[in-house]
Amino acid sequence: MMFKHGFVHCDPHAANLLVRPLPYSGKSILGKKKPECILLDLVCIRILRPELTTLWTALIFADANAIEQNSSKLGAGEDLYPLFAGILSMRPWNRVIDPAVDHLVIQGSRSGRSELQLVASDSLNLSEKSD
Repeated sequence: MMFKHGFVHCDPHAANLLVRPLPYSGKSILGKKKPECILLDLVCIRILRPELTTLWTALIFADANAIEQNSSKLGAGEDLYPLFAGILSMRPWNRVIDPAVDHLVIQGSRSGRSELQLVASDSLNLSEKSD
């Protein structure tokens, strides 16, 4: 949504999404109609500047030239784009432009990873209860 259409829904939760069969679609391979996702509560939508969506795309793909160009267009200054990119991504510049850093890697032993997954799961459960 952000990268293709230039807007973002600022309150995405189950009550703001409606999934229904496409009324005009033919049958899919499984014999059912294709689904359609409808966003509700459009008061919480924000339109983003094209430079910002392009900058985030550049950050995702570690495109240093596009990061520099779009940071400059957003007013970060021609020489401060590494700092700006680092602040947005919360990573040092060498990791921002490293294309090998494209997924979450959990370092450590198998028991350490299991413990981390348990803590993350507990955190998700707590946040769902507070909503």
